[in-house]
Amino acid sequence: MGTTVIDVFQAVGTKNPAGGTDTPVAYNTGVSSVNVTLKSVADSKSGRVEDEVHAVAADDIGVFGPFKTDGWADANGSIHVDVSASTDVKFLVIRTAGVL
Repeated sequence: MGTTVIDVFQAVGTKNPAGGTDTPVAYNTGVSSVNVTLKSVADSKSGRVEDEVHAVAADDIGVFGPFKTDGWADANGSIHVDVSASTDVKFLVIRTAGVL
C-alpha cells in the first residue's frame, strides 16, 4: 500500500477531485481555532447527507477521513471543504492506494 499527496491548497469552499481513499489534512497556522466542514452528498445506499464539522485549534493539524467517493464526491467528482476562517488554514489531501 502506498500514499500520494494529490493536492495542496488554501481556499474557502474549495473542491478537490475525489479518489475514493482521500484523507484531507488541515493545518491551522492562525492564532484562533477554526471549523473545517467536509460537505457530504447523498450516498447511493440510503440517500444520507451528513456534513462533518471539525474544530482545528490554533497552530494545530486536523486529519479527516479517509473518505470514499460514495457520499462525499459530487456529480463532478469533487469533495467540498469549507473553513470558518480560511486565511490561516492550509490543506493537503493524501490518497492511499489500496482498499478501505
